[in-house]
Amino acid sequence: MIFSPTVKGRRNATLRMLMLIILFVGVGYLFWKNYERSMDTIQTRHLVQDETQSLDKETVQEIVAFSSSLQQRFGMSLQVKIFEGFVITPREDSKIIFIGLSPRYKESSIKFPPLMRRALPEEFLTHITQEHFDEFWENGNWQQGIVQALNKIGEELIKIEKGE
Repeated sequence: MIFSPTVKGRRNATLRMLMLIILFVGVGYLFWKNYERSMDTIQTRHLVQDETQSLDKETVQEIVAFSSSLQQRFGMSLQVKIFEGFVITPREDSKIIFIGLSPRYKESSIKFPPLMRRALPEEFLTHITQEHFDEFWENGNWQQGIVQALNKIGEELIKIEKGE
């Protein structure tokens, strides 16, 4: 037996030590992967809060992917909240884009950080905060409206980054 205390010899002791090292490395790797998965779950819950439980998995994944890209490229965060009742808009934050929607009352609220708001064109801000979701409320596909809003925001930020 490899882990038996009665096994003698230098070769067997080396093999036993090697197996113990492999075991500890394997357990450490599995712990690390479990920690990553847990952190992703916690961050997703904070990033996308859906009181209505109406967002599908693909939309949530697109929001998370956009948020990750936004964080890496521009150092900004995103928070999307779907309300059962009226939209409750949080205080302005210097690092968070907030998108709040209420499908029941066909209400939306988008808050940009002050620095980003000054950098984005005024006509874009007016459209995205006041008009963008109107067509999606009418056809009942507001989930797609979130994805398109994020795409438009991303396109505008890339234009700013390129100096256009």
